[in-house]
Amino acid sequence: MPLGDWAEVTGGAQAIAIDENGVFSGGADPRREGNAAGAEDVLAWQTGYPAAVSFARGHPRSRPGEFSAVGLLERGETDAALIVSFDALRHLPPRAADHLRGIPTIVVDPRATETAAAARVAFGTAAAGVQREGTVHRMDGVPVTLRAPLASERPGDGEVLAAIEARLAGEGGT
Repeated sequence: MPLGDWAEVTGGAQAIAIDENGVFSGGADPRREGNAAGAEDVLAWQTGYPAAVSFARGHPRSRPGEFSAVGLLERGETDAALIVSFDALRHLPPRAADHLRGIPTIVVDPRATETAAAARVAFGTAAAGVQREGTVHRMDGVPVTLRAPLASERPGDGEVLAAIEARLAGEGGT
């Protein structure tokens, strides 16, 4: 699933850690901020696993202790991080937070957070469900479509992630 589509469906609330071998690990806590329940629902729908998923071998594999974003960060196995709509530094254990502060980090979030302030690059986006339409998932897994009652000049999370993905693929992006 393209990065931009992921954000549009989940509304963000996902921490993605990238290690030197290209292991992408996503983790979300459905009791925390953003739409973490939606992130877990979509990850499970797309991969069969709700969290701690690696794509390093070309297919999804889940090992909660090994592939969780917290585990990878605590063990110092990540080279970079992409944080979407989640104030990771506020919620991570100290050792994981210390490692996150020491690696290149990109934050995509409508809010000014501690994580955004510490990031090498931070994109301020329109708030999902307020300034952008989107779908959130209730705690019981029911998706709810939200309309945007307010306008914003800022791009949505999905637009920013799609542009990042296009740049990484060499397509330019905006």
